[in-house]
Amino acid sequence: MAEKYQIFFISHNKLAEGVLAAVKMIAGNQIDATAYGLMPGQNPEDKVNEIEAKIADDSHVLILADLFGGSMANAAV
Repeated sequence: MAEKYQIFFISHNKLAEGVLAAVKMIAGNQIDATAYGLMPGQNPEDKVNEIEAKIADDSHVLILADLFGGSMANAAV
């Protein structure tokens, strides 16, 4: 049985969406890759809760953040 992987791009504003769009352009549609951007006035913890709700119990998860030590990366840790 193949292992399941999920990739989450997280960033401030819309950077994650742009990175995912570039990945899709180069590598094709990535079914288990999603992007979440923290917009002004939003709470990073709320975004992380959205991500946690999407994680399948039987999958490996890779979270790629825009800034090490940034609010989204810290919330994801």
